[in-house]
Amino acid sequence: MESLYPIILIFLFLTCLCIIYIYIAIKITYKLFFLILVIILSIMIFLITYLPYSLNDTQGGFYKEDAISVAITIISFLGVALYFYLKYNSYELKNVRKYSKPFDIKQLAVLKKYFQYYNYLSPTDQKKFENRVHKFVINKRFLARRRPEVTDKMKVMIAASAVQLTFGLPEIHFSHFRTIIVYPEKYYSYEGRSVNIGEVHHKGVIVLSWKDFIKGYAIPDDSLNVGLHEMAHALLLENKIPNIQYRFLDRLSLSKLSGVSKREIERIRKGKQTFLRKYAGINSMEFFAVSVEYFFEQPTKLQKEIPDLYDALSKLLNQNPLAH
Repeated sequence: MESLYPIILIFLFLTCLCIIYIYIAIKITYKLFFLILVIILSIMIFLITYLPYSLNDTQGGFYKEDAISVAITIISFLGVALYFYLKYNSYELKNVRKYSKPFDIKQLAVLKKYFQYYNYLSPTDQKKFENRVHKFVINKRFLARRRPEVTDKMKVMIAASAVQLTFGLPEIHFSHFRTIIVYPEKYYSYEGRSVNIGEVHHKGVIVLSWKDFIKGYAIPDDSLNVGLHEMAHALLLENKIPNIQYRFLDRLSLSKLSGVSKREIERIRKGKQTFLRKYAGINSMEFFAVSVEYFFEQPTKLQKEIPDLYDALSKLLNQNPLAH
């Protein structure tokens, strides 16, 4: 009778794939993911090493040598899983130590001077906001283009725009987006082959024109805010990309927003009068980004003109700018 070792290996591989699928599909935490993986593989080790001694070789078709080989294979799987678990866990502990540092006074001054959103928050929420800004700045790589450097002020303001957008949600790290490139003003994008003031790349890069970024917060009620616009693009992509944070946006709210988006984009493309600027009619991604700008900068008018859009965004982001 032929050895069942290859069949066992295939079964082991498929089992791991199923566990990974469960991890992605139902958004279990990485700790629970590793716990399930260890339990299942441990049970398999027990069964595989026990069965050859409880069954005759001719009956089971599974040899003692196979049991040893499969056990070693599974132990290797466990070793790899443990390595990644410890690596990620140590990364979190390292960041916890970093985050324990007090928020810099100069950074705090930037928030108070430039961010109305921050100033409207309660003292407790302000501390929460500061902590999230601090984490964002620490975990991103800021690169300057055609300028000497990305200053601390710039880093704090860019981070604050991301935190403003996601403040109503469980803490979002934008973990896929590791790099933020800052130009002094409009720049030519070789990827888009156009002159841009901001863009988001699937590879994990956010690009911003500082002149246009600062203008977005200098005029807080014109619904033109490149920081919020690009962070909105990044948020939708982050929600779709399988990683530690995945599918964190409420699906029912996304579905409702999609329905409103299709209706309003059709109105824009037909040339009908609409509250949103025409750029929102390019596609659903741009519609969302433009809508976010109106949501934070002209909430009263947006709620009056397109109430179901305001409601959808309010539920999706778990925020109500009208409360301010």
